[in-house]
Amino acid sequence: SSPFFFPGPDTYNIAKNDPTFEGNMSLTLLTFVVITPLTISIRMAFTRRESALAQIADFKVTKINLLSTHVFWDWCNIKSKPSGRAACNVDWLQHTDEVLYSMIRIYCELTRLLTLPNVSRARHHVFLYGRKQLEDVATVSRKLHRNILEDMTIITEKCEFLKLQGLPANEAGRIRQWERFS
Repeated sequence: SSPFFFPGPDTYNIAKNDPTFEGNMSLTLLTFVVITPLTISIRMAFTRRESALAQIADFKVTKINLLSTHVFWDWCNIKSKPSGRAACNVDWLQHTDEVLYSMIRIYCELTRLLTLPNVSRARHHVFLYGRKQLEDVATVSRKLHRNILEDMTIITEKCEFLKLQGLPANEAGRIRQWERFS
């Protein structure tokens, strides 16, 4: 016989048929064993959620600022002859549409990436079906990361195009900061 007591399925039946068993449990013990860990777990989940929502909001604002640079910024000199965007023979609407299209693709890929199933549990490393699910999700995740990187590269190249058209280096540096932040 083991010196330790491990409650099993028969524990309930033994206690139910024992007339001396009163079944009283301290509410303090119940609080520390069940309620406190449950409360902490819920609080941590909401904290992670709020943090993620704040980061997504920062990402969206950064992308909006980045898009506005490609839509509105002009670097004209106030002189008699045309300069800046007006002096360039460029279809700025097409330029802006390509930037916007890349951003929309980034949002779509990011949404898909954030909604992938969780594959960080032990069953994904131990069992064969779990390893298969892990590999499937990892393959999709790599593809999504690659697509996001390609779209960010397109946006970076569009900034380089603005520089070729005469955008000052200090303004291009600000755009670079927004690109790095996102």
